[in-house]
Amino acid sequence: MNTDNESTEQPMQADQEDRHFEQEETEGGLPVIPIIIGVGLLVAAAAWFLFSPDDAPPPPPPPAAEITPAEPPALPEPVAPPEPDIPEPEVIEDITPEPNEPPPPPPLTLDESDPVVRNEMAPLLADTDLANTLDNDQLLDRMAGLIDATSQGRVFHEVFKLPPPEEKFAVIQQGDTAYIDPASYSRYDGYTQAIATLDTGTLATAFNTFRPLLEEAYAALGYKEQQLDNTLIRALDQVIEAPTLEGPAALEKDVTTWHYVDPELEALSPLAKQLLRMGPENQALLQAQARALREELLNQ
Repeated sequence: MNTDNESTEQPMQADQEDRHFEQEETEGGLPVIPIIIGVGLLVAAAAWFLFSPDDAPPPPPPPAAEITPAEPPALPEPVAPPEPDIPEPEVIEDITPEPNEPPPPPPLTLDESDPVVRNEMAPLLADTDLANTLDNDQLLDRMAGLIDATSQGRVFHEVFKLPPPEEKFAVIQQGDTAYIDPASYSRYDGYTQAIATLDTGTLATAFNTFRPLLEEAYAALGYKEQQLDNTLIRALDQVIEAPTLEGPAALEKDVTTWHYVDPELEALSPLAKQLLRMGPENQALLQAQARALREELLNQ
């Protein structure tokens, strides 16, 4: 039977550890890569992006303090070189207040930060596909966990509660081989455009604004707070260094789950495989934005 160029929409179900293809859903989450580069890089000035599975509504994410760092991989991996530090802004000494001048307000705390973060970020996200991200709570806690996961090439599927893409994932069958239907790439166009148009200078400023609180949230995960900036750069590098495809990649189905036929592609990190699933044009835009933000953070 000749099925060349015949588009067949099929439900996809990913396994628990590597959910790199969509499955049929009634409700679900938003792609994570856009979040790590967009809102993550907004609220934390860090790397999107990242696709949560389109399945039944996920339970609300636990507070950041309950998120534990990932277990080390079973197989030994080469030690990554240390990432550069993001320079901190120069501290200006306080000027002695005038007599009878009211005292300055107390420092902002992590528990009280959501309204301030929303007010700071709302103009940047207004009228984009990422605007509803700010409806979540514990924004900086969520971002700290997301930065940590992304720096390891992992994907947090339930960090931000946002609607999934309206279109369904689909494959095309050419002879005996299946490929991702290129029409599926457009599912992520809105998220990609929202991120690609963000001003990286504003993102870098946002990171410095909330840096102390982000470091506090990061320390609650069990890390040294001074390592947050290195982890953020590593998260951006995970996006930047993801490989690109020169042509369509063949898929094979294992019961209800699709996998890449090429073992090298199948062995990529979940983050890299999900970037590939966005399509080459969207991937290129996100990687260019990640490069620009990385440079802005290190050279501001």
